[in-house]
Amino acid sequence: RYGIDRLKTLGIHAGEILLTGGGVGSATWRQVVADVCDAPVTVLEQNEGASFGAALQALAVIEGAGSEGFQQLVDDHLSRDGKLCCEPSRPAVNQYEEAYGRYRDAVAAITPLYS
Repeated sequence: RYGIDRLKTLGIHAGEILLTGGGVGSATWRQVVADVCDAPVTVLEQNEGASFGAALQALAVIEGAGSEGFQQLVDDHLSRDGKLCCEPSRPAVNQYEEAYGRYRDAVAAITPLYS
């Protein structure tokens, strides 16, 4: 969540969270991610997201694709598993937001101890 918040400060907003790997088999994990991030979770059919993403990046470089070309490669080679996608649950989002606020307060309180 911290990383998503940092990206927001740079003007980058996550419209959805793409999940891959072993954790996607857990409906509970998918829902927790959606609730903590307050974003829809989309599950990709490709199991190895990191290596597949690296391969797509390499292909983009080989083909000389710019950002638009890379997006086309992603669209051409990634597929979503609509059965495993989920939306954030507002009551849970609110609970996680409160807990995250307490976490941020705690980090702010102890950060000077490590300066």
